[in-house]
Amino acid sequence: MHWAVHDSDQSFSDALLSLKQAEPNSRALIEQFEHGWHEFLRGPMDASVAVLEALVAAQVPVFGLTNWPHQTWPPKAAATADHNYGFLQHFKDVVVSGQVKMHKPDEDIYDYALTRFGVRPEEAVFVDDLRENIETANRLGLHGIQFTDAASLHVELTNLGLL
Repeated sequence: MHWAVHDSDQSFSDALLSLKQAEPNSRALIEQFEHGWHEFLRGPMDASVAVLEALVAAQVPVFGLTNWPHQTWPPKAAATADHNYGFLQHFKDVVVSGQVKMHKPDEDIYDYALTRFGVRPEEAVFVDDLRENIETANRLGLHGIQFTDAASLHVELTNLGLL
């Protein structure tokens, strides 16, 4: 059910309808998410944004690959939030699962992203918090780093000579 929103061409409401029907006891929670999804975002992680900005300063091209519904891309802050997603401008390009109808950890989205970005697997470092996504990246020849925290990521990127 979760992927119904990510892969659907429908409106957010229509894509969530089957989930509401399958989980009638959770309908109110699903509708809360449907109408206020941006309120669930905690905002940018400052330490992670600092790593991104360090990569940009080092002239390392950065690209994005995200499992995200097309209906809510790009993310936006709630009206009452004091943060924004301006850091997204640093990415040369972003592949959004909901736009391309593929999602991690399936190999096809990695192949698609590499082709679109014009990057060979052995040239790429892939960072993700989910183990299964890292395993796919490694299997395809990318250098996968499982994100645990920004400080550890900074060390790993430094060890690779990127920072």
